[in-house]
Amino acid sequence: MLTDTHIKQEVQSATSDYFVLNDNGAVFPSVLWDAGKATVRGKIISIGSRLKKQRLIKQLELETEIKRLEREHKQSRKEEVLKKLKEARLKLDEALTYKAEGAFRFTDRKYYEMGNKASRLLAFQFRKAQASRIIPRIRHPDINQIETCDVPGKETRTQNAGYNQQSLFTKSINRKSVRSVR
Repeated sequence: MLTDTHIKQEVQSATSDYFVLNDNGAVFPSVLWDAGKATVRGKIISIGSRLKKQRLIKQLELETEIKRLEREHKQSRKEEVLKKLKEARLKLDEALTYKAEGAFRFTDRKYYEMGNKASRLLAFQFRKAQASRIIPRIRHPDINQIETCDVPGKETRTQNAGYNQQSLFTKSINRKSVRSVR
């Protein structure tokens, strides 16, 4: 859009008009600059919107002209009507090609920006797959105790079958350490 000289001149004139009107010395330069950037952004958005509307109007006009020429050619079978019909179809094809090229440019930019980074969807799928591989509970072989493991985002809980958890845990560690010392 900014490669077009008319659009570039329009943005430059809007920018210079803004700074001429607002640079009176009473406004801090940083505020003036930030507001100037917002003004340029708004001008570019308005120009883009105007151009999009113009392209849409042109496309609709071409479609109605094609329909009219098709009806006329169907009734008359004249070569000059067929030639006009082909020209109108070519213009419509060019307009739609421009639209498709814009979609491709947007898609290419989006994929370039994402690169090798995992998007939200991939990160969600990875977390879901990772959570399915977590072992939620472990039964202790020597005592009647079920220990629930740490699951990200959940509290750790211990279900004890009538025993004091701390004393059992300490006793089991002490027994293992005594066996390993012998």
